[in-house]
Amino acid sequence: MTEGRDDGEKAGGSQSELAGQDAVGQRSARWRWIGGVGAALVAAVVILVMQHGDPGEAPVDESPGVTAAPGGDTAVSDIKPEIIGWDYSFNDIGDGWALGTLRLAFVNRTTQPATYEPFTISGGHVETEEGREYAAVTTSLADWEGSLGRSLADVAKSGDLVGLSSPAEVVLTSLERYADLPMPVDIYVARTGGSGFQGDPFAGIRSEVDVAFVAAATAHPTVLTLELEDGSLSTIDLRSLPTSLPEPSAARTRAADIASFAANWSTSTDEWTITFEPQCIVDIGGYGELVNIPYTVTNLDDLGGTEASMVMPHATYRADGLLFFEDDYTLEHSLGPGQSLDAAFYLLASDGELLFMYDENRLVGSYLLDCVGD
Repeated sequence: MTEGRDDGEKAGGSQSELAGQDAVGQRSARWRWIGGVGAALVAAVVILVMQHGDPGEAPVDESPGVTAAPGGDTAVSDIKPEIIGWDYSFNDIGDGWALGTLRLAFVNRTTQPATYEPFTISGGHVETEEGREYAAVTTSLADWEGSLGRSLADVAKSGDLVGLSSPAEVVLTSLERYADLPMPVDIYVARTGGSGFQGDPFAGIRSEVDVAFVAAATAHPTVLTLELEDGSLSTIDLRSLPTSLPEPSAARTRAADIASFAANWSTSTDEWTITFEPQCIVDIGGYGELVNIPYTVTNLDDLGGTEASMVMPHATYRADGLLFFEDDYTLEHSLGPGQSLDAAFYLLASDGELLFMYDENRLVGSYLLDCVGD
């Protein structure tokens, strides 16, 4: 029997921990990173024609900490997220030419979590007030400059920009190796990730999908049209783009506090208990800032050992637009008779960012990581 969880189901599974430390050396957990082809999970996605201005929002249940579909249904599918552009620039590079660049992000505008099939953006074109069109390419600007050893402006001036284009595969849900964890509502996803290599949480992440074009410096770009591999089109008005990603709506994501997380996910069985503290802690480590939620695991059997195991599938959403999935993260401990130990649930997130908890492929909780310093 399992108590203290809103979903009322007992969790369990295989081990995946990221080692932590406390004064007695008992605080532990482990990240388990699953590699993808070419060590890359490419940033992310979409097909819907962007409508500028307020797209309108349907009424939603604003109960904090609960984002499961009504009646406990799984996520909606066979729909398209909204595509937006951001961080747009159009700068003179000399010889009468200018370089335009922008980043893409994708938003689930429905009232419940959604899964999306991967697809490819193959290119596009830019229209101008003057009636001239220019080719646009999609790829990772960071990858271009890193691999070529020269600036994107130099590439554009040489006329090599179109030749360096590569189709951008869009992946918004979790790794196919496990159950698809759906994308929450009203967050602006610029990159996705899941599993890296050799314990590096960032090895499986690539730069966000970028768009670039070269046009006459005297031209006035107006609309970007993206071409999808299925023949559909998506348009973005270049005249009204934000410079940074918008903050997600607290009401629509229904993010509860860490005290609610502790109440919902502290778990008891006939053999052991896992009790989360109602706080999260900022922990600076080898990969920069991480967040952990402390917990205590206790063996209820005074006469024998036990194995305590609880699966914690989740995703974190970072301020830079990274939606990072952990499909198989598991808390697992071996305990002697009557023993307790302190450990921590580690998250690839920073203070003030969002945590989404899943039960199999259902999103069942959203939490704001309002943490204290270590």
